[in-house]
Amino acid sequence: MGLMFTLGRFARKIWNGPFYIGKVTRPASVGDVLMKLLETGWRFIILLLGVLAAGAASVATWAEVIEPSFFPPLEKQIKISAHWDDGKATIATVGEKPFRCSPDYPVMVTLENRSQRTVGEVEFAVDAREVNRSTILTESGFSRKADSIIKPGYVVRQCWSVPLESWVSLTPIDRSKLTYDARILWATEFGGTE
Repeated sequence: MGLMFTLGRFARKIWNGPFYIGKVTRPASVGDVLMKLLETGWRFIILLLGVLAAGAASVATWAEVIEPSFFPPLEKQIKISAHWDDGKATIATVGEKPFRCSPDYPVMVTLENRSQRTVGEVEFAVDAREVNRSTILTESGFSRKADSIIKPGYVVRQCWSVPLESWVSLTPIDRSKLTYDARILWATEFGGTE
């Protein structure tokens, strides 16, 4: 209660400003009229600043909270994953033969379009790490572009080679034992006809 009362008094003091003279009684002098004009001008400026602050807060809220939550960018609506698949491991198959990679391009990257828009191009990076280690072994600045057109709800699998930093070759590392994490850098919507 006390805090609200203090805030109310503070807000009233700002609203009244340095030119507050209260109610003007008749006969009003020229000085009273000028002071009333200054008081009204002050209140107009305070009101204008309040409207601008509320507008800026609304824009910031839209940009930081509402738009990313309800209208996320396309790259946030694409699920990506990567794993080792050099095509050598035997897997049980039922029906159609599964898509496999090769020793030359042993990292399978899966892109799933979870948006309502058709994806035209995706740039992504793949980070390779040793199990339970945080050091990224992938070559610095490594990224790839996938230009497969991905309709809403569709999944695309591609095989890529993932270059490792030169210092990694100094120690023997079994690339098939590394963990591969993929991340989308950016994506564009397909604007042509299919």
